[in-house]
Amino acid sequence: MIRNLVIVAATLAALGAIAFTNLAGAGDRQGQGLLKTGSQAPNWTMEDADGKRHSLSCYKGQVVVMDFWATWFGPCIKAMPGLQRLHEKYGEQNVKVIGVNTAENEGADPAGFMKKKKYTYQLLLDSDNSVASTYQVRGIPAFYVVSGDGTIVYSAVGYSPDHEKEIEKVIKEEMA
Repeated sequence: MIRNLVIVAATLAALGAIAFTNLAGAGDRQGQGLLKTGSQAPNWTMEDADGKRHSLSCYKGQVVVMDFWATWFGPCIKAMPGLQRLHEKYGEQNVKVIGVNTAENEGADPAGFMKKKKYTYQLLLDSDNSVASTYQVRGIPAFYVVSGDGTIVYSAVGYSPDHEKEIEKVIKEEMA
């Protein structure tokens, strides 16, 4: 009898966690704890692996997809193939996919990591985590889509295989 109650309680807890996860992320354009969709994206300036400076304002008129990630975190690594597909599909159509490396371990080589995995989208280094802090990133991966006029139109935190489809839907809407 007690064993059956434990099984029922565990099953209900698991179903509740699944329902909460689905309510908190799937199909929602506002990532929990992230900057509000509809608000203006804060400008930033970061360097790429070659030391060249890039600013969000340089991409005005383009849809910008940002992924805050680190080489050491499995869910970040799982999200990268989807970002590469988005880059390959929309990179020539006024869409900029940017991997913002943040919260990185000392001595890590994010550029080498991306090269080894054959990821060709833009890498920028948030070495002091200041951009992640400004964007209220408290968990990675974290995603933002910024419209051509600088408005945040999508945000999400954590890995889900649905994020690629959600981001692509937002890109298509912004390009229409």
